[in-house]
Amino acid sequence: MKKLFPFLLLLISLISCQKKHQDVIEIYLTKERIPNKVGIPIQEYWTLNKMEQKELEFHPDKFEFMTVDTIQDQLIELGAFNFEIADLEQSPFITNEEILGFDNERAELFFKNQVIAKFSKLKYNSQFVLFINKKPIINGYLETGFSSRRFNETYIGLYTKPNKEKEPDSFSITLLYGDIENKAGIPDFQTTNPEFYQAFQTRNQENNLFQQ
Repeated sequence: MKKLFPFLLLLISLISCQKKHQDVIEIYLTKERIPNKVGIPIQEYWTLNKMEQKELEFHPDKFEFMTVDTIQDQLIELGAFNFEIADLEQSPFITNEEILGFDNERAELFFKNQVIAKFSKLKYNSQFVLFINKKPIINGYLETGFSSRRFNETYIGLYTKPNKEKEPDSFSITLLYGDIENKAGIPDFQTTNPEFYQAFQTRNQENNLFQQ
């Protein structure tokens, strides 16, 4: 037993080190909506150009965060935004344990089913930041749809009702990259964000997901 004890200590130490060095992936929400970093508020634009503002008076919530890129003459509703750690909720919206993996071909991020209730309570235009090992990697908006929205240089996490036939034990969102000129498309994370890509390649292997 005395000979076995040092071996057990070594085994526990190795397991602890392995867990310590595993990637920790979390998603946080912002406390409040952060304005777009590009453009001027649409209210200011209309005032400068002496435009009719009756629609703004009737639907103030619709235009509250819209901006106008005066250089490109483009309206932006969901735009890229800057943030500080203090702008985020103290606890993660989605914890590391709730994230299962990422299908790179479909840009689909899979969670445990228990997160469905969280998404059902999301506010309109919820902004998120995805962290890997406490480092912010991507940020954008969680949306149920954006076909008529004007978005620019930001990620859109598009979520819908769970497809029980496709993935009965999970819930997913599709991560798209929004661009006014090119519309929304599937990001090439392997090229543009290798840190994101590699972390999820490892997570997929750990959970035996998407293996050929």
